[in-house]
Amino acid sequence: MRIAVWHNLPGGGGKRALHDHVRGLIGRGHTLEIWHPPTADDHYLPLGDLAPDHVVPLDWYTPKTPLGKLRPAYWNMAAKLAAMDEHCCRCAEQMAAGGFDVLLGGSCYIFSTTSIGRQVTFPSVLYLQEPNRAMYEALPELIWAAPNFAGSVWKPANLRRLLANNARVL
Repeated sequence: MRIAVWHNLPGGGGKRALHDHVRGLIGRGHTLEIWHPPTADDHYLPLGDLAPDHVVPLDWYTPKTPLGKLRPAYWNMAAKLAAMDEHCCRCAEQMAAGGFDVLLGGSCYIFSTTSIGRQVTFPSVLYLQEPNRAMYEALPELIWAAPNFAGSVWKPANLRRLLANNARVL
């Protein structure tokens, strides 16, 4: 079977699991090719050592100035989502030209999951080793826990906490 693999993983357990999946599928006689954006980690357990590796550009603006780094991570999320969709579309076009039988879609450390499964015209499987960790793991408190205000919410300190909490949950 010809299998296209897509991921955007950093080094760690998710990358180790994908590496083991790829190695196991190749060991069973399947033909694989890998696609990922340049944001994925190529140094930890490189998949390019096992199968042909395609790095497809992901074009979005990331501020490099000290002032730009102060912006919250979600300040241009709509543009980032559009850029990831465009990246996935380019990957899907390349995969379709390669005549693959199935897509094995991996996780994305930026968005958890992307549109790659919707972009391909052949069967696809999305493997998410874990859901978005920030949504269920308390660091130091659960993100969904309601803020505990002492007194009125209209006190300046409580209002700041409410706005900070809303930004974090968003």
